[in-house]
Amino acid sequence: MSYLKIGNKGKVAIEAFSLIGASTKRNDITKIGEFGSGNKYAFAYLLRNGYSLQVFSGMDRLFFSTKEKEFRDEKFDVITINGQETSITTTLGPKWTLWQAIRELYSNAMDEGLTFFEKVDSVIHIDADETAIFIGINDDLEDLILNMDEYILIGKEPLFSCDYGAIYPKVGSKARIYRRGIKVFETNDTSLFDYDLYQVEINESRVVQYSWEVPETIWNILYSCDRKDVIRKVLNDINIKTHIERKINDSFISPRSDKMSSAWFEVLESRQVFTEDLSGWLSDEERVKTDFLPSRLYSALIARLGDHIKPKSMKISDSGLPYEEVTMSDTRAKRLSDVIDFIHDKSFELDYKIKVVDFKNKKVLGSIDKDNGLILLDIITLDKGFDETLNTIIEEYIHLKYGVIDESRGFQTAVITEFVKYMRDH
Repeated sequence: MSYLKIGNKGKVAIEAFSLIGASTKRNDITKIGEFGSGNKYAFAYLLRNGYSLQVFSGMDRLFFSTKEKEFRDEKFDVITINGQETSITTTLGPKWTLWQAIRELYSNAMDEGLTFFEKVDSVIHIDADETAIFIGINDDLEDLILNMDEYILIGKEPLFSCDYGAIYPKVGSKARIYRRGIKVFETNDTSLFDYDLYQVEINESRVVQYSWEVPETIWNILYSCDRKDVIRKVLNDINIKTHIERKINDSFISPRSDKMSSAWFEVLESRQVFTEDLSGWLSDEERVKTDFLPSRLYSALIARLGDHIKPKSMKISDSGLPYEEVTMSDTRAKRLSDVIDFIHDKSFELDYKIKVVDFKNKKVLGSIDKDNGLILLDIITLDKGFDETLNTIIEEYIHLKYGVIDESRGFQTAVITEFVKYMRDH
């Protein structure tokens, strides 16, 4: 019979296999384990699934077995070590799978100083200052070993790394998400690269606690990335709908675009990008030389790099919205004139010109062009009535004067400031 040998430096105490919740790794971000339960879950899985299991602490052999015990008319297999009962049964971690069990033992060995993770033909242990675990290999474990890099990053160099994590060359098509080299996320999404996320939270099953942290952290890494070939690949291939990187459009994630590296600036000096939501606006000639991006990525790039990266024929508001100028009907012109007269009659100082445009996106009532000091008012807003037109003009006036964004504390403060100023003046 062949075995998977997992070894690490130092002798393990029996309590490491029997004392639930005992961990010296909490709050140590350099360590993988932290809950004090992982190897208990792993051994419970292996024993209830009939795996041969032999453990050495130095030259001392630890004998693992089970003993049937009844509790409230139900029978349980209690794990024993050297004939002594523990408080652990083989039902621990009922949803764990083989890869989770092996991953956990590998992680613990890594934390203590990995010495072996290999297939051997016999149980031979000769190191007095080493812990070694031998697991009998069946067909399932054989298959797992053959595909181990789906679960563990072994012997690979990252393309880029930073405080948030690392980018690795793609293996296969499915997204592989690791935390400090250990797989922690199951997904059917594909990806442009594989990722090691250093700071995502995991639960006691050693999988990501909050799924939204995955795309957010991926984009924190990508924005920080200084490799131009990686950035070019993102711009070229992010249009593939199944890629996890496209989740940048999910409204509940907030990646740090302010961390964008200078390499993004350099790559985009010679490129033209536009939001894929409005790709139909472009001529065929412009489309062939444009990279179409998810709207939030496009907006972040415009905000950081300026609108020189957009198609040259497009007029874009400061919020990244394309528009075209329009001619008003007499009725609409009268509505706008009435609103402006009202503002002036109330002695409100509206120091910006108003341009009526068509944003095409019917959800957009207004925006601004800060460079030219313009309030951009969608033509349909005029059809929504006097109050809606007035509200939109005042809102965009606040954006333009104070440089604040929607739904922010800054916008709220600016409105209050302007209101108090008006009361003091009048």
